[in-house]
Amino acid sequence: MKKWWLLIVILHMSVLFVACSGNDEGITEDEEKIALAVTFIEQLADGNFDLATEYLDEEMSEVISTNELEQLWGDILIEFGAFVEQEYDSTEVMDDLTVVFIDGLFEVNDVMFSVTVNESNEVSGFFIR
Repeated sequence: MKKWWLLIVILHMSVLFVACSGNDEGITEDEEKIALAVTFIEQLADGNFDLATEYLDEEMSEVISTNELEQLWGDILIEFGAFVEQEYDSTEVMDDLTVVFIDGLFEVNDVMFSVTVNESNEVSGFFIR
């Protein structure tokens, strides 16, 4: 019984040590929004349209359905070829919105994704240039 108790204490201490040993600054708000935008594009590229729509804010959810998002991605693939990868480009902050620009690399031609993230960390805009 003492061994189990000691094991539990050691496990708790290990978790506490790992949790406290991270970067003092933590993840910045911009990094969080960039990660969300990148993940949103990954979900589209992986065909996880249900998961991708979960990132949309209420207004965007009313504008585009899961099926419409799937159709949009299909149209992109028809026009630009198979998706190869994405690369973060830059970020612009406008009032309470953060616009994350991501280079979308495709077989035929590349595009610039513009993913707008609101202060609640939801996608409130998605454009392709």
